[in-house]
Amino acid sequence: MRIYDQALSADDVSRLYRIEATPRPGSPRAEAHSAIYVEASDLTVGYSYQLQVSTDNGRKWEDSGDPFVAVTKKMVVAHFNGDDADRLDFRVRQVP
Repeated sequence: MRIYDQALSADDVSRLYRIEATPRPGSPRAEAHSAIYVEASDLTVGYSYQLQVSTDNGRKWEDSGDPFVAVTKKMVVAHFNGDDADRLDFRVRQVP
């Protein structure tokens, strides 16, 4: 978003659009997105756990990421795209 102290002509707007629409090397962009963070709780410190994700209301579960060792009773264990919030279910299981 930009604010100018004068009205821009159609040519000004077209020129600015062309400049901004063509990324240049070394010109990174930042975008804001919603995110889900998964927090596991009631963990036993020192035990290993695996986060699992289901996209079909818990009928089939798949491991997500690597197993982790609990260092506290409650931990943030993963981040996901917030646009997927309505189709993801999560669980944590203890692993040997």
